[in-house]
Amino acid sequence: MENTLRNYDTSTISWIGTVESFLLVFGGIVTGPIYDQGYLRPLLVAGAFLMTFGMMMLSLADEYYQIMLSQGICVGIGSSMLYVPSLALVMGAFTKQRNIAIGLSASGGSIGGIIYPIIFQQLLPKLGFGWATRVIAFVGLFTFIAALSILARRKPVSRPPRSLFDFSALKEWPFVVFSFAIFMMFTAYWVPFFYMPLYGRLGAGASASFAFYLLSIANAASFFGRILPTVLTRYVDASVLLLSGVLICCVMVFSWISISTLPNFIAFAVFWGLFSGGLVVLPAVVVVPLCPDFRVLGARMGMLWSASAVGILIGNPIAGAAADTAHGNFLGAQLYSGCMMAGSAVLMVPVILWIRKNKKTKT
Repeated sequence: MENTLRNYDTSTISWIGTVESFLLVFGGIVTGPIYDQGYLRPLLVAGAFLMTFGMMMLSLADEYYQIMLSQGICVGIGSSMLYVPSLALVMGAFTKQRNIAIGLSASGGSIGGIIYPIIFQQLLPKLGFGWATRVIAFVGLFTFIAALSILARRKPVSRPPRSLFDFSALKEWPFVVFSFAIFMMFTAYWVPFFYMPLYGRLGAGASASFAFYLLSIANAASFFGRILPTVLTRYVDASVLLLSGVLICCVMVFSWISISTLPNFIAFAVFWGLFSGGLVVLPAVVVVPLCPDFRVLGARMGMLWSASAVGILIGNPIAGAAADTAHGNFLGAQLYSGCMMAGSAVLMVPVILWIRKNKKTKT
């Protein structure tokens, strides 16, 4: 894999992961209505097949376009077929403590982020890239079968077709401004994760093997970071928690510029995983008071996640173009990520003030 991508810059390489993440989120616009029509089992089976097939094809890839097709496109589409139905099942199964249930389900992604990098790093020198990737595919297939045996028992419930787009939302400034805030937030969110191993090696002096584990460390912290905010929503408004998380992450990204030692960067990885976890789960909670009619909540959530998907798509490539990783200079990516996170916080302030004012008016 290193030989295959050696002649490509980080901005070009980052398109693979961002396309995959974009399809994961953006694909929900299509898979959500399909789930609403009661096609749960076909979505789960097709998603599991595409993800396993994509990983198997990735193990055989030796050209950039092959990696993009297998991991970026195939795995991305497959993951969208699994993500949205699974989240919808959780939201439909819980009426009380729903926020905590969403946080727990979202934390599963962090567990994968801990286990899979470790498996890959341990097997790569022993089995090579091809078989290390195939082992991960087999592990994923096993978890898919286990999950399908549980989820597929649920009787599919057919719902009336929902609108993919709610044009009335474009006339409401709180929703429009919040969508722009989420877009800016997600252009910055993945940048530290993407550059963590590379910066650990070039900027903090970590060994090549240990630098790879920094992602596992950050994901371990993110496991708790995704659950804790949903628990705190019982005592603190979700919008306030989200703004606090964005502000903390903004400060952290700018402080990243001054980090040059490995212990400090390990601490950064831990705290970034912990405080950024809430940015994944809280937007779905905050959008509820921005929806006057629950019959269009699904459409508005789809619109919101579409905005985040576009941010995910362009964030890392822009950061890669701004950085000079060939000379170990990450300042451009750090400033870009920090400024976008700061812009997101600025946009959220009037929306949160509107939410709080609207709640007081209703009470």
